[in-house]
Amino acid sequence: MRKLGHPELGPIECNSRTSYLPSCGETERKRNEILQLALVGTDLAILDEIDSGLDADALQDFAKAVNGLLTPKNSFLMFTHYQLLLEYIKPKYIHIMDRGRIVKTGDFSIVEMLEKEGYKALSSV
Repeated sequence: MRKLGHPELGPIECNSRTSYLPSCGETERKRNEILQLALVGTDLAILDEIDSGLDADALQDFAKAVNGLLTPKNSFLMFTHYQLLLEYIKPKYIHIMDRGRIVKTGDFSIVEMLEKEGYKALSSV
């Protein structure tokens, strides 16, 4: 059953296609994706490199929106290359991947370790 979205797109593929927003910049597209998540109300959202192309202000706005959508009944799987996002969205679990494998799992303390020691600290894992 279809909940919402562009007429040609089902809820699953709605966020994966942005060709229907040709004149929008990256920030506007990200805002549209968050709006779609809010309207669809999914149990699991996978957000890949959600912070790419966002300036500091847009990143904070984006994080506030994501935090507002999180409930005890849903989950967000977010991929990022930047630790700044994790200052605004405090994840319960953090997984570090290297060459397609999860090499470290833990809580926010992993971020603090990476800030002090860098990814070299994980080379022995």
